Amino acid sequence: MVSLQIAAIGALAASVVSAASIPNELAVRQTSPGSYATAYLDIEKKIADFGCAPLPADHLFNKNNFTYFIDVLSDYYSIIATPLVTATDKSACGTCVEVTYTTDAGEKNKVYGVTVDGTGGYYNLDLAGYAGLGGREPFNKGTLQIKAKTVDLKKCERQRQ
Repeated sequence: MVSLQIAAIGALAASVVSAASIPNELAVRQTSPGSYATAYLDIEKKIADFGCAPLPADHLFNKNNFTYFIDVLSDYYSIIATPLVTATDKSACGTCVEVTYTTDAGEKNKVYGVTVDGTGGYYNLDLAGYAGLGGREPFNKGTLQIKAKTVDLKKCERQRQ
Protein backbone atom coordinates (compact mmCIF):
# COMPACT_ATOMS: atom_id res chain seq x y z
CA MET A 1 0.00 0.00 0.00
CA VAL A 2 2.81 2.41 0.91
CA SER A 3 4.64 1.65 -2.35
CA LEU A 4 1.45 2.37 -4.30
CA GLN A 5 1.11 5.75 -2.55
CA ILE A 6 4.76 6.56 -3.25
CA ALA A 7 4.29 5.63 -6.91
CA ALA A 8 1.21 7.86 -7.12
CA ILE A 9 3.06 10.78 -5.53
CA GLY A 10 5.99 10.23 -7.90
CA ALA A 11 3.67 10.24 -10.91
CA LEU A 12 2.00 13.42 -9.69
CA ALA A 13 5.35 15.12 -9.11
CA ALA A 14 6.54 14.09 -12.57
CA SER A 15 3.48 15.68 -14.13
CA VAL A 16 4.24 19.08 -12.58
CA VAL A 17 6.39 20.95 -15.07
CA SER A 18 7.74 24.46 -14.77
CA ALA A 19 6.91 26.92 -17.54
CA ALA A 20 10.62 27.32 -18.26
CA SER A 21 10.90 23.67 -19.31
CA ILE A 22 7.94 23.73 -21.72
CA PRO A 23 9.04 24.06 -25.36
CA ASN A 24 7.89 27.26 -27.12
CA GLU A 25 5.49 25.37 -29.39
CA LEU A 26 3.62 23.94 -26.41
CA ALA A 27 3.77 27.04 -24.24
CA VAL A 28 1.92 29.19 -26.75
CA ARG A 29 -1.03 26.85 -27.31
CA GLN A 30 -2.70 27.73 -24.01
CA THR A 31 -5.33 30.43 -23.51
CA SER A 32 -3.62 33.67 -22.52
CA PRO A 33 -4.50 37.31 -22.03
CA GLY A 34 -4.09 39.52 -25.08
CA SER A 35 -4.16 43.27 -25.54
CA TYR A 36 -2.70 45.95 -27.79
CA ALA A 37 0.18 48.39 -27.59
CA THR A 38 0.39 51.76 -29.30
CA ALA A 39 4.18 51.92 -28.87
CA TYR A 40 4.61 49.83 -32.00
CA LEU A 41 3.05 52.62 -34.10
CA ASP A 42 5.65 55.17 -33.03
CA ILE A 43 7.95 55.52 -36.06
CA GLU A 44 10.83 56.51 -33.77
CA LYS A 45 10.73 53.30 -31.68
CA LYS A 46 13.63 50.98 -32.43
CA ILE A 47 13.50 47.21 -32.06
CA ALA A 48 16.86 47.46 -30.28
CA ASP A 49 15.21 49.43 -27.47
CA PHE A 50 12.83 46.57 -26.65
CA GLY A 51 12.99 42.84 -25.85
CA CYS A 52 14.34 41.56 -29.19
CA ALA A 53 17.81 42.97 -28.74
CA PRO A 54 20.60 42.22 -29.11
CA LEU A 55 20.22 39.71 -31.94
CA PRO A 56 22.87 37.86 -33.95
CA ALA A 57 24.00 39.37 -37.28
CA ASP A 58 22.33 36.57 -39.27
CA HIS A 59 18.91 37.14 -37.67
CA LEU A 60 15.93 37.98 -39.91
CA PHE A 61 15.70 41.52 -38.51
CA ASN A 62 19.37 42.28 -39.14
CA LYS A 63 19.51 40.63 -42.58
CA ASN A 64 16.53 42.76 -43.69
CA ASN A 65 17.79 45.95 -42.00
CA PHE A 66 14.74 46.11 -39.73
CA THR A 67 15.76 48.84 -37.29
CA TYR A 68 12.36 50.27 -36.40
CA PHE A 69 9.05 48.50 -35.80
CA ILE A 70 7.66 50.21 -38.89
CA ASP A 71 10.37 48.46 -40.97
CA VAL A 72 8.95 45.06 -40.04
CA LEU A 73 5.49 46.15 -41.17
CA SER A 74 6.79 46.78 -44.69
CA ASP A 75 7.10 43.00 -45.17
CA TYR A 76 4.71 41.56 -42.58
CA TYR A 77 1.04 42.17 -41.70
CA SER A 78 1.33 42.79 -38.01
CA ILE A 79 3.74 42.74 -35.09
CA ILE A 80 3.32 41.22 -31.65
CA ALA A 81 5.03 40.94 -28.29
CA THR A 82 4.92 37.51 -26.65
CA PRO A 83 5.85 35.95 -23.31
CA LEU A 84 8.28 33.67 -25.16
CA VAL A 85 10.90 36.43 -25.48
CA THR A 86 12.86 36.82 -22.27
CA ALA A 87 16.01 38.62 -21.17
CA THR A 88 17.99 35.42 -21.71
CA ASP A 89 16.11 33.82 -24.63
CA LYS A 90 15.55 35.76 -27.85
CA SER A 91 14.87 32.69 -30.01
CA ALA A 92 11.19 33.62 -30.49
CA CYS A 93 12.10 37.00 -32.02
CA GLY A 94 11.14 37.04 -35.69
CA THR A 95 8.75 34.08 -35.41
CA CYS A 96 5.20 34.23 -36.73
CA VAL A 97 2.43 33.85 -34.17
CA GLU A 98 -1.14 32.95 -35.06
CA VAL A 99 -3.59 34.52 -32.60
CA THR A 100 -7.17 33.26 -32.41
CA TYR A 101 -10.01 35.03 -30.62
CA THR A 102 -13.62 33.86 -30.40
CA THR A 103 -16.02 36.82 -30.41
CA ASP A 104 -19.12 37.03 -28.23
CA ALA A 105 -21.11 35.93 -31.30
CA GLY A 106 -18.99 32.76 -31.55
CA GLU A 107 -16.98 33.85 -34.60
CA LYS A 108 -13.33 32.71 -34.59
CA ASN A 109 -10.98 35.34 -35.94
CA LYS A 110 -7.28 34.81 -36.63
CA VAL A 111 -4.47 37.28 -37.14
CA TYR A 112 -0.76 36.75 -37.68
CA GLY A 113 2.04 38.81 -36.18
CA VAL A 114 5.83 38.73 -36.21
CA THR A 115 7.33 38.66 -32.72
CA VAL A 116 9.28 41.86 -32.02
CA ASP A 117 9.24 42.11 -28.23
CA GLY A 118 8.75 40.22 -24.99
CA THR A 119 6.08 40.52 -22.31
CA GLY A 120 5.40 39.14 -18.87
CA GLY A 121 2.91 36.36 -19.60
CA TYR A 122 0.54 37.96 -22.09
CA TYR A 123 0.39 38.91 -25.79
CA ASN A 124 0.50 42.50 -27.04
CA LEU A 125 -0.57 43.11 -30.63
CA ASP A 126 -0.24 46.24 -32.72
CA LEU A 127 -3.50 48.09 -33.39
CA ALA A 128 -4.12 46.53 -36.81
CA GLY A 129 -3.69 43.03 -35.45
CA TYR A 130 -5.93 43.72 -32.48
CA ALA A 131 -8.66 45.18 -34.69
CA GLY A 132 -8.42 42.08 -36.88
CA LEU A 133 -9.58 39.97 -33.96
CA GLY A 134 -13.06 41.46 -34.01
CA GLY A 135 -13.28 45.09 -35.06
CA ARG A 136 -14.29 47.32 -32.14
CA GLU A 137 -15.16 44.45 -29.77
CA PRO A 138 -11.55 43.83 -28.65
CA PHE A 139 -11.01 47.54 -27.92
CA ASN A 140 -14.27 47.76 -25.97
CA LYS A 141 -13.19 44.81 -23.82
CA GLY A 142 -9.59 45.92 -23.32
CA THR A 143 -8.05 42.53 -22.57
CA LEU A 144 -9.12 39.36 -24.36
CA GLN A 145 -8.62 35.67 -23.72
CA ILE A 146 -6.83 34.45 -26.84
CA LYS A 147 -5.13 31.33 -28.09
CA ALA A 148 -1.76 31.70 -29.75
CA LYS A 149 0.68 29.39 -31.45
CA THR A 150 3.85 29.68 -33.48
CA VAL A 151 3.35 29.02 -37.20
CA ASP A 152 5.41 29.21 -40.39
CA LEU A 153 6.78 32.71 -41.06
CA LYS A 154 5.16 32.73 -44.51
CA LYS A 155 1.74 33.12 -42.84
CA CYS A 156 2.85 36.57 -41.61
CA GLU A 157 4.27 37.80 -44.93
CA ARG A 158 2.50 40.50 -46.91
CA GLN A 159 1.49 39.27 -50.34
CA ARG A 160 3.13 41.33 -53.07
CA GLN A 161 1.23 42.09 -56.26
